[in-house]
Amino acid sequence: RRFSRKDAGLFPESPASSSHNPGSAPESYDLIISNPPWGDKKKKQARGEMPFITSRESFSYFLVRAYRMLRRGGQVRFLLPESVLNVRQHADIRRYLLGENALAGVHFFGQVFSGVTTGCLALTLEQTERPAAEIAVRGRGADYSVPREELGYGLHSVFPLLREEDRRI
Repeated sequence: RRFSRKDAGLFPESPASSSHNPGSAPESYDLIISNPPWGDKKKKQARGEMPFITSRESFSYFLVRAYRMLRRGGQVRFLLPESVLNVRQHADIRRYLLGENALAGVHFFGQVFSGVTTGCLALTLEQTERPAAEIAVRGRGADYSVPREELGYGLHSVFPLLREEDRRI
């Protein structure tokens, strides 16, 4: 069965579970892939079960809901704006990802949509009890990894995905 907007539980007519435990939804998935809406501010009905999403950013709600619907060993892959990694407004979703140890990989695509000024990336989240010590990073001319403990830098939990030689500077 395909994962749809109703499965994301962001609309009042959605029958989706409001469970906060990953893998405990009535239906769970091995893989969820999406290009969720960006920049759409959700109203109160979407904020009810996720009060920690203070930005009200639509893709953050979709990302959390999809992660909660994964089976153990499952993955979420979402196409998102690069700003999710470092813009203060998105610190809420970065803190969630850090708390869940969910982030497994980032693939940078650059500017792929006409009329969109930010670059795009694919975030890969994994539902696992033992997350990898390194985050896989692809794109921008190289493949490399970043130690998980280097994520969440500073007050706004920035994800500085720097190559090893850049981290040494």
